[in-house]
Amino acid sequence: MRIRRLLFDLAMAWVAIGCAVSYARELSSVDPLLQAAQWAEEIRVDESDVGEPDFEVNDELPYCGDAVEMAEIIELNPRRRGRWIVLTELTTLFPSYSTTTIASANDEPIFGPRVSLGWESAAGFGVRGRGWGFDTAVNAEGSPIPAASYYYYYDYASPLQVTSHEINFRGGRFDLDLYKRFEHSTGYLAIGASLTAAQLTLRENYTATQNGYYYQTIYNFPYSYSYPVHYTTTYQGEGVVRNRGGGLGLLVEGSHRFYETSLHEWSIFSRGRVAYLIGQWELPYSSALTEGDGNMLLGEAALGLEYRLKLRRADLVAQCSFEVQTWNVSIADRINFAGVTNGIGLEW
Repeated sequence: MRIRRLLFDLAMAWVAIGCAVSYARELSSVDPLLQAAQWAEEIRVDESDVGEPDFEVNDELPYCGDAVEMAEIIELNPRRRGRWIVLTELTTLFPSYSTTTIASANDEPIFGPRVSLGWESAAGFGVRGRGWGFDTAVNAEGSPIPAASYYYYYDYASPLQVTSHEINFRGGRFDLDLYKRFEHSTGYLAIGASLTAAQLTLRENYTATQNGYYYQTIYNFPYSYSYPVHYTTTYQGEGVVRNRGGGLGLLVEGSHRFYETSLHEWSIFSRGRVAYLIGQWELPYSSALTEGDGNMLLGEAALGLEYRLKLRRADLVAQCSFEVQTWNVSIADRINFAGVTNGIGLEW
C-alpha cells in the first residue's frame, strides 16, 4: 500500500508541474500589444463621458523649457553640489633681493612643489589646506665681503677674488584657508581668511682668494739683495639667516570664462593673498646677537590661464600662471620671487 501511495503522489506532482510549465509558456507567447488591443475591445467607452477640450485655439501651450526646469529639480547641477578639490603645482621662481650681506642670484630658478586639498559645500563655503616647500642652491654673483687692495713698501695684496659663492634657499609655507565662493554668469569670486605658518632659511657659502707678494732680503756681508715672494691666501666663510613665524592672512580669488562648450572650458583666473606672521629670527654664526623676536610679511599674486575638461563624474583642471611673491623678513630684509607656476588638479 505504501508503494502504491508513493507512486500516486509522484504522478500527481508530475501532472501539477506539467500544468504550471504549460501555463508559463502560454503567458510568454502572448504578445503584449495584441493583449492590450484585446482588452481595449472588451472595454466599452461611453461617449457621453468624453467632454469637450478645455482650451481655446488661442490658448498658449506649455513650452519645452518648463520640462527643463523640472529636470533641473530632479538632477541637480554638479557645480551646486558639495565637492572635493585637489590641485598639484610646480613653481619655477627666480629670487631677487637686496641686503648688505648677501649678493644677488637672479639667474637660477627655485623649484618647489605645492599641493592644495579642500572641500566646498553646495552653498559655496569651503575649507582648504595648502602646502609649499622648496630647497634649492643657486650660484650668486659678486663678492660676499668687501676688501680693497693695499700696497706698502715691502708688501702688496690684490683685491679678493671670489672663486665660489653659493646660496641655499630652504623654506616652506602652509595655509589653512576658510573662504566663501560667489558664482556669477561667467565665473566666480572668492574671499576668505587663512591661518599661515612659514619658514625661510638662507645659507651662504663662499670661497675667495687673495694674491700678494712681499720682499725677502738676504744679507751676505758686505752685500745684500731682495727678491719678491708671491703668496695666495684662501678665505672660506659661511652665514645662516633663519626666520620662522605664524599668523593670519587674507585672500581673494576670481575667474572669468571666455569660452565654454559641453566638454571644454577656458578661463582667465587670478588670485592674491597677504599674511602677517610673528615669530623669531636666528643668526647662528653671529658674534653678537644670535636670535630675537621678529616678524614676516608675505604677499602673493598670480594671473594665468585655466583649462577644464568636464568628465561625467569629475572635472580635470590644468593651469599655467605668472606668479610673484614677496617675503619681507627680519634681518634679511625683503626677498622677492617671480616666475611661472604650472598645475593640474581634479574636482569631484
